[in-house]
Amino acid sequence: MTGFEKFILVLFYLSFFVGLFGLMIYWLIRDSNETYDPLYEPRSFQTTGKTYFLSGDCIMAYFLGGMALLFIHMAITVKVTDSTPRWQVVVALGLLALMMGALAFHILNFNINYWKHTRGTTLSFNPNPRTVTVSTPAGQYTIREGDIEHIEVVSNEHTKLLYSYFRIRLHNGDELLLTDKMPGIDAFFLYFKDIPHTRYKQDFPLIPEHA
Repeated sequence: MTGFEKFILVLFYLSFFVGLFGLMIYWLIRDSNETYDPLYEPRSFQTTGKTYFLSGDCIMAYFLGGMALLFIHMAITVKVTDSTPRWQVVVALGLLALMMGALAFHILNFNINYWKHTRGTTLSFNPNPRTVTVSTPAGQYTIREGDIEHIEVVSNEHTKLLYSYFRIRLHNGDELLLTDKMPGIDAFFLYFKDIPHTRYKQDFPLIPEHA
């Protein structure tokens, strides 16, 4: 690795971690407001493509993808000593690139899948009387206490890369689907705490196309 490549790598890491720290502070403040403000004042939440694809896990995927490209570049241009077979270095760098690229693809695949069921959805909260209006491309639902019959939770229950979606069945026969990527979803479940629910753990809880 040349001196310039080392400089670029260090700069890349430094920029990433400083930027990530600042984003983490912002996300903590934003998530707290999204969760508790609707309990006391009317609030509406809707995400945009820009906000959605600049979330923490997406940024991690971009970072991993960038590192995969960097390792591929290093595998192509690496110079080794006579005592180290070049093929061993190339294979090691190639495996690192493959692992990071695969994880980046895994994260982005989930986020693209969940985006299809998150875009165009608005959650509007009214604390008095406690009501949530869910507006989706398929229709609008006004939900009050007692309107929800059952909730199915499908989740990988992963502590670091959590993906979950919720099938909400109403007493009138309507059913809607929300994802954990929807702003305001935590407040939704604080509004309706004691609803019967069933949890299903799946390692890869992708939302089916027909959902």
